[in-house]
Amino acid sequence: MTNIVSPSEPTLFRPDDIRARLGPGTWRLPLFHDGRNGVALVCDATFSQTDDAPLSHDCNEFQFILRGEYEFRVGSYSPVRAVKGGIVRRPSGLALSIHNLGDEEGLRVTVTPSQDVVQMEGHRERGESLDSTQPPNMLLTRTEELLTSSDQRRFTIIEDDLNTMYLIRERPGDVSNAHWHFDFDEWWVIGGGKLVFEVGEGRPKLQAKEGDIVFTPRGFRHQIATIGDEVSLRMPVTTADNVHIWTDDDSSAPPPRE
Repeated sequence: MTNIVSPSEPTLFRPDDIRARLGPGTWRLPLFHDGRNGVALVCDATFSQTDDAPLSHDCNEFQFILRGEYEFRVGSYSPVRAVKGGIVRRPSGLALSIHNLGDEEGLRVTVTPSQDVVQMEGHRERGESLDSTQPPNMLLTRTEELLTSSDQRRFTIIEDDLNTMYLIRERPGDVSNAHWHFDFDEWWVIGGGKLVFEVGEGRPKLQAKEGDIVFTPRGFRHQIATIGDEVSLRMPVTTADNVHIWTDDDSSAPPPRE
């Protein structure tokens, strides 16, 4: 995955359009590398099975389910089932078996840490103990359950030594604070609603909807607005490090990329 040529420009990926272009069957399309992970779109034929060897690195792999009904067998833990909106985490050192249970093709985004990154000194899994109850942030997170059980705006879904991922819920008309950073590329999976990403200066706005993926290279100023009548859901993936984020109020801020 380290050989992926990532976009140098802000990019909107439409998995539904990619699926229509590549056609039916089982395939894997690398999308980009964010400096820590290789990110790919995977299509699984109906009633198919994929078996992976145990992870050899020390960080998690995780999956976003965009379409279909899956069963994931992670190590020796009880199987978990996931549908659209589910996020499945594969802790390091555990084998993974993925079954598409439905009579339609499954579509998922897989995020795999790069060997060259996780082997660097200091990158180790944060101390966590897995158990058979599968608590949040361990094996399976069902976004629908989070949203119906709480009215909070932001949830932490993944947090380890390489990545932090949130689920953010916004109301129609909400606009995020504009900011930029030079330490990492940022990207989002859109879980619901419609959003407009204003990235850079004088560039076309990126209009994203449910199922889309937005990639922004480091250094670009970006601001996100929820449009339409529905609540929006987005899942940003960022670095786990404490990095400086610049805003328009910072008088000493280095200029963002244009």
